[in-house]
Amino acid sequence: MKIYPEPLRDKIWFEFSENCDKESKLSVLDAEGSLLILKRINRAAKGDTFMLDLSILSPGSYKLILEVDNRKHQHNIILD
Repeated sequence: MKIYPEPLRDKIWFEFSENCDKESKLSVLDAEGSLLILKRINRAAKGDTFMLDLSILSPGSYKLILEVDNRKHQHNIILD
């Protein structure tokens, strides 16, 4: 999965690096592990891109988790 742009501001884009035939979940958690944003994606093909609006979040550090086919991809992100 590719994530851009860097540094992040109010939107983040994701590009899938593999096909996903099942529902995927995209979660954003704060430093304490509280769920702030949850987005469900029904299906995605390799190369598909999706945008997530982060404008409700304050500047700071967050954890981004993408659950695809029973696998978790975690990324730490910093909002300016």
